[in-house]
Amino acid sequence: MRKKLILFILVINTVLVNAEINDPSLTSEVVVKVVQNGSILVPLTTNKMILNLLIPQSSENQVVNISADVPLRLINDSLGNSIAYIEFRNPDRIEKYTINSILHVSRIKTEFLPKEYDIPPEFNIYIEPTGNINSDDSTIRRLAYSITNGSRSDFERIARLAIWVHHNLRYDHSLGDVSMNSTWILRNKRGTCDEFTTLFIALSRAIGIPARFVSDYAYGNGKWERHAYAEVYLGKWIPVDPTGLRVGNLEATHIKFGISNDNSMSNSLMVYGSDHGDTSWNDNIEIKIINYTLGKPIDYELFISSEEFGRGDTAVVVLRLMPKEYGVLKVILNDCKSDFKFITIDEPERYIILKAGEERIEYWIINISKDLEKNMFYYCPLLLSSRFLELKEINLIVNTKSLDDIDINAELSSSVIDINSNITVFIDIESGKDRSKKNKNGEGIIRLGIIDGNYFNEFSIDLSKAKKKHLRISFTPREVGRHNLLIYTSTGDVLSLEYYVKEKGDLYMEDMEFPRIIRRNKKEYGILKIRNNRTTPQ
Repeated sequence: MRKKLILFILVINTVLVNAEINDPSLTSEVVVKVVQNGSILVPLTTNKMILNLLIPQSSENQVVNISADVPLRLINDSLGNSIAYIEFRNPDRIEKYTINSILHVSRIKTEFLPKEYDIPPEFNIYIEPTGNINSDDSTIRRLAYSITNGSRSDFERIARLAIWVHHNLRYDHSLGDVSMNSTWILRNKRGTCDEFTTLFIALSRAIGIPARFVSDYAYGNGKWERHAYAEVYLGKWIPVDPTGLRVGNLEATHIKFGISNDNSMSNSLMVYGSDHGDTSWNDNIEIKIINYTLGKPIDYELFISSEEFGRGDTAVVVLRLMPKEYGVLKVILNDCKSDFKFITIDEPERYIILKAGEERIEYWIINISKDLEKNMFYYCPLLLSSRFLELKEINLIVNTKSLDDIDINAELSSSVIDINSNITVFIDIESGKDRSKKNKNGEGIIRLGIIDGNYFNEFSIDLSKAKKKHLRISFTPREVGRHNLLIYTSTGDVLSLEYYVKEKGDLYMEDMEFPRIIRRNKKEYGILKIRNNRTTPQ
């Protein structure tokens, strides 16, 4: 009687490298040779064996040329993955194979996303829960809606989910040989790239955004290693790597081997014969870098609110950039190293969601200690670091000589305005008794800046002739919701004013979160927020 044995290989051995890339995150193009080889030991009674191997996938950013030393056919599985199908008839005791692939891989970037799109029926499989991706779990669903509440677009939703997973999970190498389900991952908050990706996919599906698991090899720390990331459908498939925090973009040092609706993929060997007692399979992969090209970091502007500060002042460091593509930046404003701590940075680490063609403003408030010796200078270089930004340093200088500060007061025209309406800020500035002669930054000239979301403006104000100035500044906020308007001066003063932007009308729907798909005869839950701004109770 003929018997069939099926073997699955989940983990492929780590690879060799003959070139080294110092900064993989900036790799825009790479040419590599992928060699997949192995040997199969089977009983002499074996009359047939079939080998199905995952191979590098051809795609828009990954061009693949394949050759082999054994006859093979390229077939597609139910999800569209290219599989190398190798069949041995009446095999020898030991059979060997080698598949060579030359790949030209380019960096993935997202420069455009449609505002509206339909989900093709064939992608519904990437919304459904699976054995390990428990997107129907009530805890996961509640968390997903909580994280994405208030988002203005699907890209912002998936960016927030990726940031949450990246920030809240701990990388644990001990789970490298297993793939846990999303419920376990959320409860334990640890894992490798498989777990980071699995939980992200579950959260994405929980709010109705299709997401799928990608098996790949990624380059880092001088070697290629097995890796996993996700792809989400926002009118087109875009990459999301919550482990390394890539959203909408992916450097060229990623070799895609396949996609899945669950969180595991494998090669398979089927052996036919009367005896399977001593069957074994050794499968290896080797990746060699032939050539690569590095891109440039994102350009940006970084400045500080004054050239010089006094004791107890407040400094503001501002980052401005105009992104050409969608993405997420993790940035850190690093404190200076000194014998004692004389400044405090408010939330040094930030996550910035980038949208192509939309300017982003980010700022840090820095409080300077009051307890500094008089008639001294303190120097503190602040370093802004990010994987995708050029390192920039800005100097914070504190002069503790006695200088009179200005008095500044401000108020808003209203605490609540309609969307597309102007908000006006009224500012009164009065110089100290000696300010008309000289201030910290020159002869009676101070700078005043206003930041509100992505609105930014800065003015020069001359106090050398008039001790008092009255300013009236108007602009149109672009977003509904709560706003925190920041006013800073080059004299180390900072004010913060809050107001709310609402939809027009007295009674309106403020926010809505519902699943994209509600299946027939199945109960689903959503959130609908109604605001009543009428002056009479109704």
